[in-house]
Amino acid sequence: MHHDKNYIEVYHEPSASLEDLFELFNRFRDRIVIFHYGGHAGNTHLQLENDAGEPQIAHAKGLAQLMGQEEQLQLVFLNGCATLNQVDMLLSAGVGMVIATVVSIEDKMATEFGEQFYNALASQATIQKAFETAKAFITTKYGPSMEINRYPYRRVNWEGKEKSANGEIPWGLYHDENRPEILEWKLPTSKQDSVVIRGGDFSYPDGVQVNTRLIETLFNEITRYGVLRPGEMDFRSIRRTVVDSYPAPMGEQLRLLFDPNSTPRLKQLVITYNTIIQLLCFTLLSQLWDARFRNPGLAIHEDYLVEINSFFAMGPESYQVFDYVKLIKAIAGIFAENNIECFIGEFSAVKESFQAKDEFFKAYLFMEEMKRDVQDDHVDAGEIQSFCVQAEEHLGTILKKLAFLVHYKLTTIKRIEVINY
Repeated sequence: MHHDKNYIEVYHEPSASLEDLFELFNRFRDRIVIFHYGGHAGNTHLQLENDAGEPQIAHAKGLAQLMGQEEQLQLVFLNGCATLNQVDMLLSAGVGMVIATVVSIEDKMATEFGEQFYNALASQATIQKAFETAKAFITTKYGPSMEINRYPYRRVNWEGKEKSANGEIPWGLYHDENRPEILEWKLPTSKQDSVVIRGGDFSYPDGVQVNTRLIETLFNEITRYGVLRPGEMDFRSIRRTVVDSYPAPMGEQLRLLFDPNSTPRLKQLVITYNTIIQLLCFTLLSQLWDARFRNPGLAIHEDYLVEINSFFAMGPESYQVFDYVKLIKAIAGIFAENNIECFIGEFSAVKESFQAKDEFFKAYLFMEEMKRDVQDDHVDAGEIQSFCVQAEEHLGTILKKLAFLVHYKLTTIKRIEVINY
């Protein structure tokens, strides 16, 4: 229900390897709210599978470090045997809640407990109430010896709390005692932080052709940066001037956008945006590379390394939805902390826009959301025109802000020959 309405995305990865797990965390960075594991496990590890189908141990300490980086992660559900000792590592790493087991559990019972929990959660129960519902089901079906409890996590003397008067319990819901409000978390009933207007009736004004406003807006902006007006001021000449003035990667995507016979319009709007942000990101990354080469001791904070490592760990799927702006902001932070002046002087105004969260920042959020929707094929056919109108407006905002790029040219290197590998 929630998945179909695009409120959440449910992603299932059977027979996951360690590489699969890390690739997914990179792909869905800062979007994961619940991590569920079902399979063989123990006090110190989860059991995954390598590409050959052989057991692969994933050590709990490293997994806790990985999950602790996820800002939106509310719950880790370890539906495997005897995972209690992993609770300490997960909560200490910053995870808000953990469901874990103290003894071995039967597959059927584990499945039933999970089904009841998620059925309740999907019906807008809080995590605490969903847990209590699953607890009641198991207790009713299997008797009071299966009593399940909820415990606040305390760093001192918490180990003895996992047993009830009836003996060992299968599951427990553990949470940080300093964050009791997290037990009231529910699944969203609408897209959170959505800037895409859905169900709107946006259309191009009568008599105004597609791209006309965008081309005129960009033309007026780039002439402020010294681009000469064409001798013939017809629309075709203006369009050609816009395409030729931006650096080649951007100009080529604009040419395709202005061609009605090229890629479907909404997809091309997203590709154009992504190419623009990639170009800016790679330009800054190249300067960081040079700075690191000149100064091997360059200080790079661990928070920035997370974004850089995410970039280098991209796979075919994560590449399509990678948020380059996060990497841009990380590089900007490195430059600031090491007193490195960006050779693109105008970049400081872009950085201020992200901090001020102005129209440029809103346009970025819109295009990132639209990029995910297009990639995941979550666009209703009836809303394509409305989305195109909105996307054109936001793309224009981004291109206006980055119009200074017409000052910069790219050097093309041709006829590269490989002498030896």
